[in-house]
Amino acid sequence: MNEVHSIPLSDGSRVEYRINRSRRARRIRLTLKQDQTLVLTLPVKTPPSEMREFMRKSIPWLEKTLKKLSLSSPKTAPAMYPPDFDFKLTSEHFPIRYEWRNVCWVGAREVRAHILVSGAVLRPERVQEALRLYLIRKAEKWFAPMLRTLSEKCGIPYENLTIRYQKGRWGSCSPGKDISLNAQMLFLPAESVEYIMIHELCHIREMNHSLRFWRLVEKWCPDYRTIRRNIRSESPPFLPLVPAS
Repeated sequence: MNEVHSIPLSDGSRVEYRINRSRRARRIRLTLKQDQTLVLTLPVKTPPSEMREFMRKSIPWLEKTLKKLSLSSPKTAPAMYPPDFDFKLTSEHFPIRYEWRNVCWVGAREVRAHILVSGAVLRPERVQEALRLYLIRKAEKWFAPMLRTLSEKCGIPYENLTIRYQKGRWGSCSPGKDISLNAQMLFLPAESVEYIMIHELCHIREMNHSLRFWRLVEKWCPDYRTIRRNIRSESPPFLPLVPAS
């Protein structure tokens, strides 16, 4: 990947991008790397005219979106574009790859050993929303069977499970026996996730934090005091909400 080109913008500036010719590529794609550089990946036999036409069509969109996001700003890029996710619950570590496409949407999914975020990735609010939705989907996959198992173990049935992405609380329980859990628990170790689930299940029996409630929690999670202290030291990579403009 040693070819360097640039795109002229109407204000006289130019946006630099690198060309990567790949035998595995089946289509042209423009990727936003973790260091915020643009890389144009081409199938080996791509005609120069097709490459030029692709980049020509990309200019208006790039010109608009680059005004909203400075690719070289180290102060904002890391918060808006996390480089990886470390899921302690599942013992998985995924680098995150950002791939630009000339579309209005952004999607995030697991592809082999990384998370692919593709689409209008120069729009930070859409990137963050796509990552939040990805985390909610992944949390639903893992939390639902864990909660069912703990519910049966404790003999405390619940009605519905809702997964949210929020800041401020790990979980909640309604008077109707509905449990809500924070998708960011994916970043906690398994023992912490189990404690939070047991905590919310016990609220079905005791809708308070009385001595009876904590005795019930201790029955199913004897080390809950130590686990609670450890949870307070955790800092999940909360994705700040960037207002759409």
